[in-house]
Amino acid sequence: MDEQREPDLVCERKIKGTTYIVSSFFNPDAKETAAEKMGRIIERELSCQMSE
Repeated sequence: MDEQREPDLVCERKIKGTTYIVSSFFNPDAKETAAEKMGRIIERELSCQMSE
């Protein structure tokens, strides 16, 4: 089992009286950023739509 580690990002938001706490973990060995990955996904989606 993996050892426990601290989250890379913790975000706390209050919406209509409810507080949401989101802990995020990132892969330190990733070869692309989240923005690069999303850009690739969007380009692929647009390419599929144009070919239909």
